[in-house]
Amino acid sequence: MTQYAQGMELLYPVLPELLETLGSGLILTDQQGLVKYVNSATLKLLGVDQLEHLREIPGEKMRKELLKAALDSGQEDAVSRPQVGCLQWDHRLPGAIGDKILHVRTRLVEKDQEKYRIFFFEDVTGLRHAERVLGGTQQIGFLTEDTALRDSISLVEKVANTDSCVFFWGESGSGKGLMARLLHQLSPRNSKPLIEVNCAAIPENLFEAEFFGSVKGAFTGAVSDRIGRFTAADGGTLFLDEVSELPLYHQAKLLKVLEDNCFEPLGSIKTRHVDVRVIAASNRNLKEAVESGTFRSDLYYRLNVIPVRIPPLRERPSDIILLAEYFLHGACKSSQKIFSAEAKRLLLDHPWPGNVRELRNVVEYLAICSAEAHIHKSDFPKDFQEKSTTVSVPGDKTLSSAKASYGKEQLQRLLSKHHGNRAQCARELGIDRVTLWRHLKRWGLTNGTEVRP
Repeated sequence: MTQYAQGMELLYPVLPELLETLGSGLILTDQQGLVKYVNSATLKLLGVDQLEHLREIPGEKMRKELLKAALDSGQEDAVSRPQVGCLQWDHRLPGAIGDKILHVRTRLVEKDQEKYRIFFFEDVTGLRHAERVLGGTQQIGFLTEDTALRDSISLVEKVANTDSCVFFWGESGSGKGLMARLLHQLSPRNSKPLIEVNCAAIPENLFEAEFFGSVKGAFTGAVSDRIGRFTAADGGTLFLDEVSELPLYHQAKLLKVLEDNCFEPLGSIKTRHVDVRVIAASNRNLKEAVESGTFRSDLYYRLNVIPVRIPPLRERPSDIILLAEYFLHGACKSSQKIFSAEAKRLLLDHPWPGNVRELRNVVEYLAICSAEAHIHKSDFPKDFQEKSTTVSVPGDKTLSSAKASYGKEQLQRLLSKHHGNRAQCARELGIDRVTLWRHLKRWGLTNGTEVRP
């Protein structure tokens, strides 16, 4: 008998105790998914009280994930044949206080001419969150180092597992649509449609047909039955973008559907019930619209259950260069271009009224029109250069007066006084945090550990 075989003989008697001490979950099943063995760590990870409740590998969703992992690994015959090799993926497990992310590893094993599948489960919820935060990258195209935007994303992650209405408020181009797609992707409805509606683009006389559908003959030109947006989103999510642009009389009709989850298609007397999660967005402050009488207060309170503000780009100075370099890398397919120091200063000086959308367009222009590898100030469009030096946001001062207004020693004393808290420094100076950050940037005071956002 070899040394290896002798070691295995010694291991077999204590194997059950060893498996019970594992921090990782372990399940052994037959090829049909019936559980043959499970350790206690698995029950804890899956939230199962007793072994009797775990008769087969949990859930059709996990079996589909196993098949998808096999297909992704190149096993084209995975649908008709057992999935072989070591496969791994992240499995999202819904919970009452937030989703748990389990990393699953599995492979087929054979004993006495019988095949079994062994699963290992590891809780990586904290790890995945740390990877997103430390990497500055979030899902669905979000790339950010801004604390306020990260807080908004964290709030979306918390409420994604519920059916509560979420209202996104932010300027045009700030990322409300991306945030809505993130919410849908993280929700249990992600396998169903996400229907996006630009409320500002729907003609008033077609509101009911667009939202609730119509039957043949309901109006001139209705030559067949037509489903509306609510029916199309049944089981999924309906995203009402620019909801503040709906006329008051249409707001009342929308409120009734949100309250009852039912409606009658135009020209029909049959009531249709739907299961739809509604989320909304606007570039206007709805509370001010309610006070001015242009938006119904009852609809406002129905939509504004979970308010999420998307900060404009000018309030996220740490993201400007980060996003600009990301867009530049994506736009330069055949050559590598970089921003010079003066180009970066110009980007930081600009007020970005069009937010991320404007930044992407400017970078695309620079990627195409700049002749050299280094992008300089002269490569920017003329009107952009003029706006960056003359336009300022409310409460801001142009950078041309930055050094004259606040000296380096003055700013250092102020930072020391408030222990690096920029918000308190900005309040004492009577300016916003973005303006303060620009002054600190000009004097090279943004990299010290004593300066906090």
